[in-house]
Amino acid sequence: EAKKRKLEKERHQIKLRGEDEIMRKECMKRNIKVGPLIMDIGNYTQETAGTGKFPHPKIASGALIWNVLLMYPEHSTSDYVQQWNEHVTFGEQLELMFPKTKNDAKESPNLVPEWDRHSLDYTMDNLAVFFEERYVRPLDMSKMWEKQYEKARDLEREKEDYTKKHRVRVKVDKSLLEALSDPEYVVPGVPVFYIVSTASPYWKIYQEQHSGRLRIL
Repeated sequence: EAKKRKLEKERHQIKLRGEDEIMRKECMKRNIKVGPLIMDIGNYTQETAGTGKFPHPKIASGALIWNVLLMYPEHSTSDYVQQWNEHVTFGEQLELMFPKTKNDAKESPNLVPEWDRHSLDYTMDNLAVFFEERYVRPLDMSKMWEKQYEKARDLEREKEDYTKKHRVRVKVDKSLLEALSDPEYVVPGVPVFYIVSTASPYWKIYQEQHSGRLRIL
């Protein structure tokens, strides 16, 4: 029985390594860079993906379908968005999650996230989307990911000068693929983006925190 379980585990690992290779090649075709997963995705979702180390988007009609983590730093909360087609823009995705204007929010409070019901600041006409440059160090995309993982995780434990990293604003008419293929974006296991409202007092704080380190994609 123990031998049988060991054999099944080995077969499963071989299958996962094969899936890693497929994703590595798909990312390479799109100029998407990938780094090791350094966060516990279980804090955001019950779903596990692949080996739990690398991105495992699904492929549908030739397009990659990603799971994406959206962070709201003002409110210390997040959304884990599943099945985001790489060709769908940020505007198209966020319209499914937020009211268009403050008037819409007042008329349809069910469209407002629970954490924004007091201020009604997070509406489509006020949302600013950002990512952090080189969130993690990229793996060598020409080599198998699995063989690089442990070393990559060890490197992430070393101190890095975050003052040299920019926060990049992504216009909402940009597709997910356009953001992921930016030369300075590295997928940290799961794509991560930050959402801030320009109507909130926090917007000024956010700009000050990243003064001199903001650019637009």
